[in-house]
Amino acid sequence: MAYRSYYTFLLIGVTAYVLASLCIIYEVTPFIITTLELQVMLAISWAFHLLFYNYNSWNRHLFNIHRLFARVIAFGISAVLLATLGAASDTFTALPPAIMRMLKMASAYAVVSYLLFTVTMLRKLMFVRRNAAAVRLWRSLMSVLFLSLLLGLPAGIIPAALQKAVLLTGLLVAASLLNRIKWIVELTSRDKWVAVFYLLITSLLNIAAFQVLYHATGLEHVLLSPFTANAFLLTLFAAAGSYCLFSMLALLFTMPVSSVIEEQLSEINSFQEIGLALQRKDSTEDIFHRLFQVCLKNTSGNAGWLILHPFKTNETCHFTEISSEQIGRINVWMNFRELIKTENDSGYHYFPNLDRHHIFAETETPYKSLLVLPIFTKPHHCEGVICLTKTFADGFDQHMISVCKSFINQAKLAFENAQLTQEAIRSARYKEELDIANKVQRALLPQKFPETPFIEIAALNEPAREVGGDYYDYAQIDSTHIALIMADVSGKGASAAFHMAQMKGIFQSLIQLNLSATDFMLMANRSVARCLEKNQFITALYALFNFETNMLTYARAGHTPMIYYSATQNKARLLEGEGLGLGILRNSSYAKFISIIHLPLCKNDILVLYTDGLVEGRKNESAEEQYGYQNLLNCVENNHQLSAPQISNAIYADFAAFTQNSNFKDDTSVLVIKIGQLEEGWKPNPTPEPHNQPFKRSLPD
Repeated sequence: MAYRSYYTFLLIGVTAYVLASLCIIYEVTPFIITTLELQVMLAISWAFHLLFYNYNSWNRHLFNIHRLFARVIAFGISAVLLATLGAASDTFTALPPAIMRMLKMASAYAVVSYLLFTVTMLRKLMFVRRNAAAVRLWRSLMSVLFLSLLLGLPAGIIPAALQKAVLLTGLLVAASLLNRIKWIVELTSRDKWVAVFYLLITSLLNIAAFQVLYHATGLEHVLLSPFTANAFLLTLFAAAGSYCLFSMLALLFTMPVSSVIEEQLSEINSFQEIGLALQRKDSTEDIFHRLFQVCLKNTSGNAGWLILHPFKTNETCHFTEISSEQIGRINVWMNFRELIKTENDSGYHYFPNLDRHHIFAETETPYKSLLVLPIFTKPHHCEGVICLTKTFADGFDQHMISVCKSFINQAKLAFENAQLTQEAIRSARYKEELDIANKVQRALLPQKFPETPFIEIAALNEPAREVGGDYYDYAQIDSTHIALIMADVSGKGASAAFHMAQMKGIFQSLIQLNLSATDFMLMANRSVARCLEKNQFITALYALFNFETNMLTYARAGHTPMIYYSATQNKARLLEGEGLGLGILRNSSYAKFISIIHLPLCKNDILVLYTDGLVEGRKNESAEEQYGYQNLLNCVENNHQLSAPQISNAIYADFAAFTQNSNFKDDTSVLVIKIGQLEEGWKPNPTPEPHNQPFKRSLPD
């Protein structure tokens, strides 16, 4: 409602009361003829005053208990003083009757206005954390007050039974509002004592106002009826007086637990302080110092000290109300290092009575109880120790100890979360770097092979981890000569991938020198010996296709044997040969282990190069059965009619189906070569066989 609207209520109410007062003071007026009309005017006055105070108190500032009671008490003192003056007017016989009646009217106005103001101001307390029920009760009280004004008309108009029913309803509604004291929980202990004082003064003013009206004489018209039967005034007194008295008693009864509530609030604030310090990522020393201060405060300790990194420096970082000499004596007495060496089940050490151990002389400050709180951020790793003391025995109860443990557990949890977060960040960074390494490694492997009518090549690679040590590559020397290599670095992971990249550099460098197969293997072994550590080596298979003579020349350096499918025989077999891994022997004697094999080629012949991860794949974790050579041979024979990419896909699909129940993984690579159209005029033997001969011819320039 607008500001001017509810001041209009006051203007109407004051005007009605002034007119009624003039009628009573001068006992005659042309406008008032009967008592009924006079009392109707007074009822209108109190009704509009009630509306004014109701809306005026509602629109004032928000709840502030000091300001609220200051206004009520100031109003009450003024009203009681004025009412006392009106009541005492009977003793001044020299005063004219009109003046005495005016003083009585003024005193009645002051007291009733005070009651209306008090009840409406107390609504601010009743509406703290209000709900729909509180609003309904207040509206019911207002309705009873308005109805009681009508029932105050002269007897005979309103039945007496109805008046009593309305009065009883008003008292019940006033009693129902007594439980609206939720504002008490928002006060501190000091504010509660202040509130008790305010409520006591207000209750005394209410009693004084009641006494003034109860013993008033000559106010029959103002009171609308005999005071003891006036439902309006009795409801006002019941609402204001009972609420003030009940609130005061509630404050006194809850005072003993208010300190406990404040301690709990302090504990909650302490949790928030520690949480904020951890969120701000303060230094470890600052966090532990704050933790120490919080524990000291919430246990009301008389003294305490904090030790950081006790097994490194054993330096006391912070201490309060105790000397370093006294700290040293206590630490020696309780064998400090042994005490915090391991974390016990309780998480603390408590000494309830130090006086029995005679640690201090009588002249020194007597510390009677000691609480030691080690902080283990990791198993068997004590990051700090908080020690608290009190000057009386049994100073720390279980609640205090539990609160301190809760503070420490929160800090420990935050430290663990911070460590996990850092590890997650590092893991994510490593994962990102490994993804990059995987992309780089895949870029080192050929994605496309030369398109030539002589040969069709396809490859698949599946590292055991993000990166692996398998390597295959090719070099097209000219239109009729193609060199291929398949290699496997010992080990897995990043180190194997690094050496795989080195092997690529070795192959691409040596292939430019037009070396024979023997010289290629010798130079490759020498290069690998320089690049790898002594406990590492590389297995390899080098193959050179010459389509001028339709001949394959290859050398095997400890690698898995090549699969050869003969189109003329319609059969697949292993081409084993001799050889030793690169880097195992690191001198000239390696030449003794080089075996060069020549194999005539036919159209639709198939060659499969692969790493040991393919044939060593297990069927499941418990069984030792491996994919093996026979399964690989069968798969090649069953799919020989397909193209090279289709054959490689078929091999991998067969391998994946075999190992689907196994988590054992190794780097796996497959390189499939299918011979296409050969040079005319040269016919191979009907049943070509590989033969070992020195490869004398150097590669063409």
